[in-house]
Amino acid sequence: MGSTICQIGLRDSRGLLDRLISMERGNGFADGVLPMIRISGCVSSCAAHQLGTVGLRGGPAIEGEASFVVSVNGSHVRGKERIGDVVGSVKESEVPAFFEAIGKAVQSEGTTFREWYGGDPERIKAAGGRYLRTAGTS
Repeated sequence: MGSTICQIGLRDSRGLLDRLISMERGNGFADGVLPMIRISGCVSSCAAHQLGTVGLRGGPAIEGEASFVVSVNGSHVRGKERIGDVVGSVKESEVPAFFEAIGKAVQSEGTTFREWYGGDPERIKAAGGRYLRTAGTS
């Protein structure tokens, strides 16, 4: 997690985290239904977003609204390090709905995110695709 507003003032990482926690609690998702998410407000990578199973970083505006770029399949594990692949961008206001859709898909199968996802970005695209816009750069 980066600062409340990142050093270059691009996006509110902590505010987004608060909204995600509220959404998760409102849905009563069990532990493990949603992944650990790394959130960086900008490209400075304070939270090492590109190394997360799912990472968010502040991105360019979409239709005049702040956005976060979504990357998947990163790894910080020694010997298996890799930068995640960008799957798209989500308007900041839609990020909680994006993860809510993913959580509901996981929950409907009675499993955990890790088992449901299995490293396949297409699962994320299918579950939350209506919120994803053309991929930005990582």
